[in-house]
Amino acid sequence: MKKHLFKILLLFLIPLLLNFSMPLNISASPDTDVEAFVSRFYNLCLEREPDTAGLNNWIGQLESGKLSGSGVAEAFIFSKEFQSKNISNRHFLNIMYRAFFNRAPDTEGYLGWLSQLENGKSRKFVLEGFVNSIEFRDLCTSYGIEAGSNGGISPTAIDIKDVNISGSDTFNSLIGHALSLLNNYHSAVYKQLSAVEGIYEKSLSHYNASALADLDREIIQLDLNAFSDYGDDEKVKIIAATLSHELNHMANKELSDSMPVAEYERLALEQELETSIRIGAPQWYIDYVSYTLKNILNPSFWWWHFSFSN
Repeated sequence: MKKHLFKILLLFLIPLLLNFSMPLNISASPDTDVEAFVSRFYNLCLEREPDTAGLNNWIGQLESGKLSGSGVAEAFIFSKEFQSKNISNRHFLNIMYRAFFNRAPDTEGYLGWLSQLENGKSRKFVLEGFVNSIEFRDLCTSYGIEAGSNGGISPTAIDIKDVNISGSDTFNSLIGHALSLLNNYHSAVYKQLSAVEGIYEKSLSHYNASALADLDREIIQLDLNAFSDYGDDEKVKIIAATLSHELNHMANKELSDSMPVAEYERLALEQELETSIRIGAPQWYIDYVSYTLKNILNPSFWWWHFSFSN
């Protein structure tokens, strides 16, 4: 009987003894996370280990709230040390993808950004696209860092609910996702939504147009049939880029009577192209918008703006 009691006691005592003898699992502290965040920019951008003084300085500024994740990222990319490397645009983009997105470049996005750089866009422009992206925000969140924003673009208080979105359930869902994409990747364009009273589903196919900004009534009309051949992911991105075009018209509607149609369209197409690249629209769509922009003086690209009637 005593032997049985002893065995029973051992069954209870052994787990307790193990708990006291084994080390406790300690999760990483916020300091460790911040240090790791800063170290990745030393490693991936400057291609070296951090020096103690510099590391502590960046950690202090992040922890005090003086700098956000985007502020640190910009400081590294435009530091004298990084600039002195005099790297090519291709090398620059590879570093940006690794440091900001923690992954290798995707072909469509990479070629889109490369095209922008080779056609005169600045590296500052590219930086704004990266730090205002969902992927960079997610990266910052994983380190417990506030992403912040860059280039004067800050989160906006515009609520999608304030815009009258009228159409089928599918239409409402697609527009909601497309506007969220604009808010996350190009919030300066999203701010233009404040000039819009409604976004309506309407058949426009017989005018060979997918969307139209009605400046008199401050509404945007879209024809879902124009996007029916595409998958949902592509569809949302193309709709977001199309909305960017029409939002530009809304934001510049006071110029519509005083500016030649071709110039008015050029402004919208430039914004549409920039948005397409930022959100990673399919390369064929980016190519199409680029081609249209280059041929803006050809009347076949904008004749319907004269003939459309509601």
